[in-house]
Amino acid sequence: MAGHIALAFPLFRHVLFFGKFMSDNDHFHAMRVLKKRALRKWRMTAEQRQEINAMFGWKSSRQDLYLSDIRARRKLRRVMFNVLRRTIKRLEPDHMLCFVTCADDCGMTSDRNPILRVTQFHGKIDRAARRMGMSLLVMMELQGIKNYPGGGAGRTLLLNAHAIGVTRDIKAARSAAEKLNDGRGWTCELGIDPIHIQPAARSPIDIERMSNYLNKMPIDVKNRMPARGKPGRYILMNTIGGYRPDFALRHMEGLSQIRMFGQGIFSVGREFKTAKTSIKRQMVAWHQERLRSRKCALVDFKARETWRELRRTNGKPYLRPFKII
Repeated sequence: MAGHIALAFPLFRHVLFFGKFMSDNDHFHAMRVLKKRALRKWRMTAEQRQEINAMFGWKSSRQDLYLSDIRARRKLRRVMFNVLRRTIKRLEPDHMLCFVTCADDCGMTSDRNPILRVTQFHGKIDRAARRMGMSLLVMMELQGIKNYPGGGAGRTLLLNAHAIGVTRDIKAARSAAEKLNDGRGWTCELGIDPIHIQPAARSPIDIERMSNYLNKMPIDVKNRMPARGKPGRYILMNTIGGYRPDFALRHMEGLSQIRMFGQGIFSVGREFKTAKTSIKRQMVAWHQERLRSRKCALVDFKARETWRELRRTNGKPYLRPFKII
């Protein structure tokens, strides 16, 4: 395929190594460090600080689970792997496993006035999966693009999605994806293929690599680079160079308003329906136990209003609140 988001699967060995080198505690610790650096000079009340901590799942929490909850994401990574390993083991032998990346212009936005079209993107992925004859377990991701300015409108954010998929005919699925990429329904101004499918093995190692990638936190951004030997096409490569803590915080602000289940994680097709339900049930039970333990206080607030007030009092009112539609 002409262009795609690099590190999707061919370099999963690097992702897994990176995951082990900074995995679980270290990987999520890196996100907490970025958050602390970004907030170091911010003025906030004790109540606002507790609300920020609740968004990140640190010593306090919200009633529902959101994608910004670092502790919950760390738990989710383990739960997802265990559930998927059992689910895929039970599949019929003719089911082939693959990793799918989806990016579309409906996910393009700016950090100055960010609009995340979650519902529209869900619908496009659902229709595409059915056309490709695939079942998917999908997780949404908010990704910054370092070198693609929005024409004076701020830094570029891309709402995209990664998914673990199964199909009985990988060749037909990739052919259908190519037709979707060449059509008008799926377009991406970044010059990458909107839908990219990479076959995977049904081994615990590949399942772990894919579930780890679905659960990666925004500890880096993407560089848009020309695809070698493919004029006019591009790939997106991970980089931490020039990734400012305030931009990382902007990512987490958006994730703090995307519910983990229903908005952040969803399934298409029969094969992953039970897996999604099991993941949700285990995560909700873990979250309820966390709240009962008294180590994590329950905080009730509206994240959008908290961020709006904090940015107003800390000199960045031009960064408008996220709108999730």
